Amino acid sequence: MSLQFDTANSQLLPRLRVELVAAMLRQQPLTPTIQNAFLHMPREVFVPYFYERDELERKRMAWKQMSPDVMPAHQYLALVYRDDALVTSVDSRGMPDSSSSQPSIMASMIEALAIEPGHRVLEIGTGTGYNAALLAYLTGDADLVTSIDIDPRLVQQARNALSQVGIKGVHTVLGDGYQGYQQNAPYDRVIATASAPTLPPEWYKQLAPGGRLVMELHGSLEGSFFLLDKNKQGMQAVGRFFDRAIHFMPLINRDVITPSLMIHLNERLAQPCRATFELPAGSPLPAILKTRSFRWLLQWSMPGCQLQERSQTSQNSSIIHHFYLCEPETKTLLCFLRREPGGHWQGSIFGSRPLWDDLNNAYALWHQLDCPEVDRYHVEVNEQGQALLSVGAFSFALPQ
Repeated sequence: MSLQFDTANSQLLPRLRVELVAAMLRQQPLTPTIQNAFLHMPREVFVPYFYERDELERKRMAWKQMSPDVMPAHQYLALVYRDDALVTSVDSRGMPDSSSSQPSIMASMIEALAIEPGHRVLEIGTGTGYNAALLAYLTGDADLVTSIDIDPRLVQQARNALSQVGIKGVHTVLGDGYQGYQQNAPYDRVIATASAPTLPPEWYKQLAPGGRLVMELHGSLEGSFFLLDKNKQGMQAVGRFFDRAIHFMPLINRDVITPSLMIHLNERLAQPCRATFELPAGSPLPAILKTRSFRWLLQWSMPGCQLQERSQTSQNSSIIHHFYLCEPETKTLLCFLRREPGGHWQGSIFGSRPLWDDLNNAYALWHQLDCPEVDRYHVEVNEQGQALLSVGAFSFALPQ
């Protein structure tokens, strides 16, 4: 599919890019160099079409393709230059599996990278190639940029788009991003545009002494913008978090289990019920399970845990609210139930683990630490490459 724009639309493009940069500046300061990168880079070439949910299809996950073939080109351009993530690929289940990231999020991560001309950069997750193009602009030499993706279709599309905008030399590699790309290492900067539940060892090994890495570190419940600096000796590193929730597609790798968002309730509820109890009036549980800072701590103290909330209307028209917490290793399920109006929360445990006690212990720890927000946590990587996530006097080993 090729984009054909008339002269009027060509004149529209500079204004749309200026408006996009202005929208990003309303959220955060950006260096003039990064502003110029977005002003010069044609997002429409990298996103010749995208998908939006078809709201008329309520019974299934349905999408409609947006492109200049189905609407006037100027309308399409206005959509492309919104400060929004754009879904660019949908799998056979109807689930998004690739996107062009929200420009303001891209700008935040690139700003945090502090790229200087001459830096060698590794990007994990090529996607459309738009971010790789921005990185090439900032390094001043496209040959210094390596971008890897596991999807051959996306890699080829990115190569075509980069060529179309005149950027030659970016190393677009088909491969497993979890392994990085040793051939062009070491890298002064590493950026991941796919979320991961840990710090992949190869990314750390391929980061040069004095180098910097940015990514979304996403556990089973919450993710956050993470920045890691390796010391100049290359022996240790310290990382910190920015309390800004960002959402990337998960890293695809057969050896890395991305935390599931689905709980197989029927299977879990078929287990023996080990205990039932009623929560006292005014209990912070289970409502605290909606609080981001508590969910952040819970996912590290109970690795891989999953949460689900749902409501349903009973035959007598009362509303039944459910919270489910599942611990994956033992498959134990903690179920909270409340009937409206006027009901109290009741709890049941299905499985072998004393999950109610574990949840209360996590809540007590969270309070003991003064309910820390995400940006109070830090990560230290020792000489053996072991990564510890810490807050106060408590540490949790990041999963391997």
